[in-house]
Amino acid sequence: MQRVKLKDLDVNGLLKRHHAIGNERPVSEVLGGKKSRSYVAKLSAVERELQARGDDEWLASLTKKERADPERAAQIIKLMRWYHGGMNKGGEPPLHVRDPRLRTVPTTELLERFAVLAIREDGAAIETRDRHYWKIEAIADELRWRDGDGDDGLRALLSLYTHPHIAVRARAADATREIAPERSRSRLDAIDDDGWTPERGPSGVVPGGPVHAQARGARTHGKRVQLRNMTAEELVERYVAISLAQYEAEEVDEISRYNRLFGLCRAVEAELRGRDGDQRRALLPLLEHRNLQVRLNAAMDTLAVAPDAARRALETIRDSHWMPYAGTAESRLRRLDDGTVKPR
Repeated sequence: MQRVKLKDLDVNGLLKRHHAIGNERPVSEVLGGKKSRSYVAKLSAVERELQARGDDEWLASLTKKERADPERAAQIIKLMRWYHGGMNKGGEPPLHVRDPRLRTVPTTELLERFAVLAIREDGAAIETRDRHYWKIEAIADELRWRDGDGDDGLRALLSLYTHPHIAVRARAADATREIAPERSRSRLDAIDDDGWTPERGPSGVVPGGPVHAQARGARTHGKRVQLRNMTAEELVERYVAISLAQYEAEEVDEISRYNRLFGLCRAVEAELRGRDGDQRRALLPLLEHRNLQVRLNAAMDTLAVAPDAARRALETIRDSHWMPYAGTAESRLRRLDDGTVKPR
């Protein structure tokens, strides 16, 4: 049987060939993060051929619905070119495909929709969460298209940083990481703090307050202090409270809440790590904590300062077979062994 040459394939045929080459890649290569010469050569040959094709050929590869909107079709082609060889030339990737239904929607209404969807996503069942997620992403993309038009671009989401619902401000802070990195990080590090302001910076709540309630959007109680002014003991108490809230969120499948709490835990870990002498050793007693999530977090965050003790804790969690904690511990141990993760 004669082999079909790349030049004889249309764009759709080349895209299928590109996909097939990726699927034929040995599992050992994928897990090891390596690329053999033959794999790179095959993929590069297809990508060169795709880059050589004109826009008319790319246009012919689109569906009738995609071709119906010229602006949308042009953006789809730009994205496809980028992801199939164009990124090798460097530079910034093109904007995501613009949703034609959002082009004429006023920015104020987009922000209202963003907030409503963020709240719905936060409380959605797993089977509907993805739908809300992609609708939120489409709004963020539309705002990116408007960047440069005063306050109508992505910076408009900064106004949601002080929204009363924690899910809205978390989503807004996450979507603005690139345009306002310091402010975004400050907001995410103190996402459970209703009194946060850009001037005051990241802050926390004195341990003992209802961290569980804070994660659900309720108002905080107790005296608010900046993380950098908390003692190591107070930071450890806060770390435990956040980890326990993560355990609760995991048990009832509240993924959005779990992810927000993960960010709060990282903020405490970063504060301890940045102190003189790396004070993450204050977390070592937590390797014996009765709660699996607390032990798991502590083990992963002390690998750099006490590798043997942290590894033993991970092995114990793995051997408990209590999912998903055992699975996470096993994955971290495997990545430590193959070198894809290095404690820092």
